[in-house]
Parts: sequence; structure tokens; C-alpha cells
Amino acid sequence: LLHPGRLPALGELFSWAFPPPTDSKSHLSMPQSPPAADSYQQGSVRMTLENADLWKSFHNIGTEMIITKHGRRMFPHCSISVSGLQPFVNYVIMMDMVPADSFKYKWKKEQWEVAGKAEPQPPCRTYMHPDSPAPGSHWMKQALSFLRMKLTNNTLDQHGHVRAHLTCRVQMITLVHLCF
Repeated sequence: LLHPGRLPALGELFSWAFPPPTDSKSHLSMPQSPPAADSYQQGSVRMTLENADLWKSFHNIGTEMIITKHGRRMFPHCSISVSGLQPFVNYVIMMDMVPADSFKYKWKKEQWEVAGKAEPQPPCRTYMHPDSPAPGSHWMKQALSFLRMKLTNNTLDQHGHVRAHLTCRVQMITLVHLCF
């Protein structure tokens, strides 16, 4: 854990989960997940989702994305503002996708239904923000955009795209890592 007033040791991470792409609307027949907050704070570091209203509207209808072998940019894209970092300390900022639950889903009668337990998936490739590493002052001067991040269903991808788990619910995790 990060503690106020001290720098984290090498390898300490903190993360923030964006809203998972599901809710309790009638067209979704799956376990409910609580919506995430617009911002997350751990110690002195705060991360805020910039386009929170857009994410909430997609969360309310249940976001589904068609992923291609060549990679597709996520919509809506992630834009995050960060505060509370040490201005002269270097940080690496990354985005990861993790399963939101342990189920796989199928489209049936105009709604998503649980189709059983998800099969074990290989770990997703973590996307490193192209400005990494950079000092805290750089990360705090404007919102971080993950517009360039692409999702793919290609298990053999060699282009640095993030592999999304097919027919599964996922959530995005933002990682801030202290560099030495």
C-alpha cells in the first residue's frame, strides 16, 4: 500500500478500476457489479476519470466492443488526470485489462447470459503510456490520454496491442509505478 508522506518502494503499485462494462439493466442477464467512483485516491495520489459522464452512460447501457485481429482503439478512450505525485520523481504509467468476473457470456434472445465458467486466459499485455517514464510534474500538468491503446483478439500480436478476453467482462486497471 502507498502511505501518505513516504515514497513507495520499488515494485509497489496502486491501481484504479474503471467502471466494468455491465450493469443491472434488463437486457443484461449477468451478475451485477457496482459502478466505480469517478476518482480514486491512495495516499496523496489521486486519479480522476476525465470523461466520467460518457463512461457512466456506456456503463448504464452495457458496453460491448467488436475486437479485431489488427487491433481497434477503445471507445470511449480513457483520459485520466493525476495529482499528488512527487514532481521530480519518475513514474511509469500503464493500463491493464483484467477479467471482471469468472464467467463467459453468450448473446441469447437479445440479451447477454452467463454461458458457464470462463476458460483460463493467458495474461493480457500491459499497455505502457507512450510518455513513460516521466517525472510526476509531467503526468500532473494535463490529463493522460490512452487514445492510442488498441485492443486485439490476436494471441500472437507483435504490435504491442492489448489482448482482450473474448466473451468475457473486463475492467481496466491503471498502474502507476515508481522508477529509480
